[in-house]
Amino acid sequence: VHNCVKVFFLKKKLDTANACSAHVQVGNRDITVSGRVGASRVKSVFIYYSIPAPIFNSKSNLFGCVFSFQFSGETVGIIGLGRIGQAIAKRAEGFNCPICYYSRTEKRDSKYKYYPSVVELASKCEILVVACPLTEETHHIINREVINALGPKGYLINIGRGKHVDEAELVPALLEGRLGGAGLDVFENEPTVPEELFGLENVVLLPHVGSGTIETRTAMADLVLGNLDAHFLGNPLLTPLV
Repeated sequence: VHNCVKVFFLKKKLDTANACSAHVQVGNRDITVSGRVGASRVKSVFIYYSIPAPIFNSKSNLFGCVFSFQFSGETVGIIGLGRIGQAIAKRAEGFNCPICYYSRTEKRDSKYKYYPSVVELASKCEILVVACPLTEETHHIINREVINALGPKGYLINIGRGKHVDEAELVPALLEGRLGGAGLDVFENEPTVPEELFGLENVVLLPHVGSGTIETRTAMADLVLGNLDAHFLGNPLLTPLV
C-alpha cells in the first residue's frame, strides 16, 4: 500500500488535516505555475475588451457597426490579491490601469489601494475581477449589492470559481442594464450555463479555460511528474501542502 499513489485533480478544497493524519502527501502548483495561470487568465479580461460583441453572438451580423471598449486607463478592482490576483494586477498596470483590491486582510507590502469591503471596491472601479479561492465566506461574494455598486458602466470578470457569483442576481442585472457587462470563464452550475446569457451582446463566455495554454498545462503536468518522482525517491515533495 505504501508504494502506491493516486493523483487527484480537485475542484473543491482538500481536507489537509485528514490527509496529514493518514500520512498522505499532498502537493499543489508552485508560484511559477500560478503565475502562468494568472497570465493566461488575464487574457479572459483582455478578450472581453478587445473583441466586438457580435463575434460571440451567432445571431448578430459579424460586420455590423459595433465597437469594443477601451481597457487601458480603466480602474481594475481585484477580489483576492494572491498569486493570481497579483499576476493580473501586474499585467493590467502595463495598460496604465489603476489597481485596487479587496482581501480578508490588507497587504501591508502592497502598493495598491485597499478597500475593506467588496461593495466599496465595486463602487470604486470600472472592472471587477474575481480571483479569490472559493470558501464558505466567498460563496456568492458577488451578490445583488455588489452588482448594483458596480453599476451599468461596470464590468464583472470571473476567472475564479462559478459559485463566487450569484447567477440568479447576475442574469437579470445584465438583462435590465443594471450591470454593464460580464466576462465569465466559470459558471455556478457547470457545465450548465444560463440560457439567457447566450443572447446578450455585453457578455463573453469561455468554457473554464483560464489556464488553457500549452505552456501552463505543460508546466502543470511537469510539476505533477516532479512530485511523483520525489515521492517514490523518498524525497520531499517539490510543492508540499502536508
